[in-house]
Amino acid sequence: MEPLRKNNTWNLFTGIILTVFGSYRLYQYFSGVVVYKTYRLVLSIGFVLYGLFSLYQYVKIKNNK
Repeated sequence: MEPLRKNNTWNLFTGIILTVFGSYRLYQYFSGVVVYKTYRLVLSIGFVLYGLFSLYQYVKIKNNK
């Protein structure tokens, strides 16, 4: 079960980083500071969703131990 522990830490790290980065870009867009093209907006939403999914995996694996 050792690889799960490493993967668990990686899920926490990527979850936090991607959620913060994507949220910051969405905040900039919706506050009117910058104007992004559609693909950049979709990428930001994808970052937030994948980050939340990684955090969910972290919590799920941690609760199974």
